[in-house]
Amino acid sequence: MAKEIGEEYIVKIQKEVTDKCERCKDMCVGDGIVVIDYFCPICKAKFWELYKIARLRIPVGFIGKTIEDKSVMQRANNYIANFSPGFNLLIKGRSGLGKTLLATLILRQLTGEYRNGDFFAVANYINYRQNLYDDGVEDLEEIASNTDLLVLDDLGSEHGALDSEGQAAYVMSRLSLLLKSRFDNKKTTIITTNLDAINLKRRYGDAVCSVLASYAVINMTGEINYRERVAKDLNSKLEGGVSK
Repeated sequence: MAKEIGEEYIVKIQKEVTDKCERCKDMCVGDGIVVIDYFCPICKAKFWELYKIARLRIPVGFIGKTIEDKSVMQRANNYIANFSPGFNLLIKGRSGLGKTLLATLILRQLTGEYRNGDFFAVANYINYRQNLYDDGVEDLEEIASNTDLLVLDDLGSEHGALDSEGQAAYVMSRLSLLLKSRFDNKKTTIITTNLDAINLKRRYGDAVCSVLASYAVINMTGEINYRERVAKDLNSKLEGGVSK
């Protein structure tokens, strides 16, 4: 179930998308009045893009980004074209190749008026059990169980914060129950991970891996490291260069 967006945040988005538009910037009066219908087509499209991203809990850093690997995008587009409820997907590969970005692009394409979705970093979901994108606390387990399309990002990252074998066993049991419940109820799950098959089984055991065995797989093996590219651009600015 997508998160509800308050009026204050709607006004914030309005101001952000119209700030540089001579036609629309003075329409945002800042007192909670929604004037989206009067925006120019460009501002209106930007507003609804940001609004949808906020409702899906997608981190804003992924706005406007694209995947350059054509073979990966072809598999992603085939997945979208052939999508049906319960068509689960595992996106694998080393850090920095764009797994999370790909998952968010698919989530945005497949959700809308008739299909809701949510994005959760696994570490946040497991360790905190509260929605870090909201001021209040939500029942993430209920949301994760019932949303039509769930992205669980960076499976494996939560292990760094586990202090004991008891905590690890608890994580395994909760994750196994969540994945099995979603599988049995034909709720679609997209998972990203840096772990290969051997390490997935070593960390999560047969219960989780038996569910993951039913997932379609996109392996990301490209040479482009998006995080390294961001660092290169930032360092170029520090040296007086112009970022491309």
